[in-house]
Amino acid sequence: MGSYYSSITKTSGEPGGAAGFSSVKKDLTASQVELARRMAERQMAMQVATVRELMVWFVPFLASSYGFLYYGYRKTKSWVVMFPLIPITFGFGYQVHFAYGNKTNQIKTLAEKIMSTEAHMMAVPEWSSPSEAQQQAQQERMKEEYRTT
Repeated sequence: MGSYYSSITKTSGEPGGAAGFSSVKKDLTASQVELARRMAERQMAMQVATVRELMVWFVPFLASSYGFLYYGYRKTKSWVVMFPLIPITFGFGYQVHFAYGNKTNQIKTLAEKIMSTEAHMMAVPEWSSPSEAQQQAQQERMKEEYRTT
């Protein structure tokens, strides 16, 4: 047949072919889990890198805002001109905490806590996965197909 499965059954022998197939299946599953973990880590690193790159633009904006708003305060002698500094400062603090602090660890810890204690909050659609009987039947069909070729 030329597939990966057929090469495994050829090397492992016909009677014990299923055992070899299950070990390969376990190896493939383990490698898929590892790849999923690496992809999640890469996504988190991309988020942190994005925030750090944003800091290159946010810092000059913040500095110029402070300067212009202070200049407006000096001209008008009114504290109202300085009020936009409050949300800008909170936004800057959050970005710094996320980019250079431990905000990612806090988010990860909070997500794990929610998944363990408040599982009812996550509504995932029902996905049907093949049952054990269906998987066995498919393996038997694949074996039979291999025998006929």
